[in-house]
Amino acid sequence: MRNARLVLVTAGNLLIPLMLWGALTVLPSVTAPVSGPLTPAEKDLVDWAESRFAIVGLDLPDVEVSFHDHTDPCRGHDGIYVGSRDGARVAVCVPDRGTYAFDLERRRTLIHELAHAWEQANLGEADRIRLLEIVDADSWYAPESDWDQRGTERFAETIVWGLYDQRRRPTLIDVPCKELHADFISITGSTAPGPIEPICDPKV
Repeated sequence: MRNARLVLVTAGNLLIPLMLWGALTVLPSVTAPVSGPLTPAEKDLVDWAESRFAIVGLDLPDVEVSFHDHTDPCRGHDGIYVGSRDGARVAVCVPDRGTYAFDLERRRTLIHELAHAWEQANLGEADRIRLLEIVDADSWYAPESDWDQRGTERFAETIVWGLYDQRRRPTLIDVPCKELHADFISITGSTAPGPIEPICDPKV
């Protein structure tokens, strides 16, 4: 993340992108609440995520990262990636409850949304066509496709699985572990880095 601006998003309209083969279509805006700068713990979390991308040679673009204690800025979801004419923004809407489980989910969500930011900054139409075959998705981002059948989400979840380093490798898509690892290698050119082994718990 070259010279990333690690500050919280202030009030204003966020433009939500619909990615169709590299095209950027603006959907209805979402308003983010007024927030201050990142806390030390939040900055540490962003630094951790950046280091996980860097270890496999994925250079993140400049992106504003925000953390919120409710899901309104993320349209009811745990996180959201925003691409607009003003730059890239990622919001994480998993509250900090001070528990290990919530910390794990914040980390997973942050990597997932940063994967979208990396994709938008680095992939073109030919890349997405190639990746559709790798991740075996129906489309890259078609509204009529189920969430887990969209290439953009399968891509992000593959990155999450490969870069995670907290006890286990989580995934929200129903893909066998061996396929996830093979897809991660095809996408990044690198095996999934440690400290945990590239294996899956069948219940995860």
